[in-house]
Amino acid sequence: MPLPPDVTTILSDADLDRLRTAFRVGATGDTPAAVAKHADANFGTVAESVLLARFPPAGQYVRSIGDYFYDDDTELASRNRERVVIATLLSHANDGGYYLCLHLYWALMVGLSVKQVAWTIVLTSAYSGIDRYTMGMTLLGDVLGVLKGQLASGDESAIAPLTVVGQIGSTFAARH
Repeated sequence: MPLPPDVTTILSDADLDRLRTAFRVGATGDTPAAVAKHADANFGTVAESVLLARFPPAGQYVRSIGDYFYDDDTELASRNRERVVIATLLSHANDGGYYLCLHLYWALMVGLSVKQVAWTIVLTSAYSGIDRYTMGMTLLGDVLGVLKGQLASGDESAIAPLTVVGQIGSTFAARH
């Protein structure tokens, strides 16, 4: 069995740009030019859809989290927020889990590079154990593989944010 690829080689810069554009347009319904004005691109809209899918009556609670952490004008910038969430989920998850995989995707969508996400995993594992490193890098590689597969379909709807979230859910459902 061949060794897994270096995670920084799975997606090209052009792949990431295409995914980010689809994410911003899909999250806001705006044109790419309109969404370029704000970094988070209404990120909370997608996160809210995911969280409320299982129990819509929790809307007020979920929206309050969004108001504090997922608006464009929050104190904790989106890139830093995603680093914190990845570190927290990675250090506490028993098996990686669906939500860690979502946040690996979301971190890339708000502008972190694959290398920056990988270094977040390395730093987290320095404090939580080598098993966190192996799990984190495996999941990062797996998520990048899912994204590469969505891109390879050639269908722009395959890289729409809720479609990608659904594919991540299907792929990693057994892990949560």
